[in-house]
Formats: sequence, structure tokens, C-alpha cells
Amino acid sequence: MAKIFKTNSQEQALKEIVDSLKIVSALNEILDDEDVSECKIRVNGTTKSGQINEQIPIPFTMIASQLKDYRKRLVKEIQDKSKNFSIKLDENENEIISMKKKKDTETVRPKQVEEETKEEDLKEEDVESEQESSYIPNNNFAGNSHREWM
Repeated sequence: MAKIFKTNSQEQALKEIVDSLKIVSALNEILDDEDVSECKIRVNGTTKSGQINEQIPIPFTMIASQLKDYRKRLVKEIQDKSKNFSIKLDENENEIISMKKKKDTETVRPKQVEEETKEEDLKEEDVESEQESSYIPNNNFAGNSHREWM
């Protein structure tokens, strides 16, 4: 009977996908609310001269586009690795990379539809009332009054 063997590269790809999904999830949280005030960035790392651990204030608008680009790159890498190594993402993981939240779409969607319906109803009522109030029957046929025809 045939067997399926896991390869080390497939296991490594799975680990990288899981790590990337964690980062994408964190980026979703940050990018979900773009009116961030008092934004600060922490830089941790190692340099030739030693360790660096600094925190600096920065306007969120200056880093938002870079965060979006980074998220986009990670999502593409996740999709490519899952395709190349035959790794299937579950529903929650697909929601993370599509930046959709199940609860939000269920609660927001009916309100949006309801508001759109109300707006359409109002527009139709306005058109009807305009037609009723602004319509004046014209009894002049081709510039002639009704009396001239009789």
C-alpha cells in the first residue's frame, strides 16, 4: 500500500505559515483601527556595537502604508507556501489572511443592507412626491388651447 511521507521542507513550511499567520493576525488588529493616537515603535535588535532597545513616538499615518505592504507580502508568502507544499488552510486561517471577521460581517452586514434599503425608499418617495407636486397638466396640444379644437 502507498504511503504519504512528510518531508522536512513541508514541516518547515508549515511552521513558517503558522508564524506568518500570527504576524498577519497582529497586523489585522493594528490596521483594523486606523485612528491610532500616540503611536510608538519599539526597536529591539543587535548591532555591531551591542544591543539596541529603543522606543520612539511616530505618527501612525507614517507607518500605516508600510504595515499594509508587509501584510500583503506575508499573505502572498502564506498562499504560495500552502500551494507549493500542499498545506490546506482552515476556515479561521483563511479569515485571517482575507482580513474578514466572522462576527463583524454577520452583525455589520444586516445594518448596511437595512440602511441602504431605507435610503432607496427615501429616494423613491422623494421622486414620487416631486412628480406629484410638480406635475401640471398641459391642455395645450401643439400650442393650441382646448377651445380651438372644439
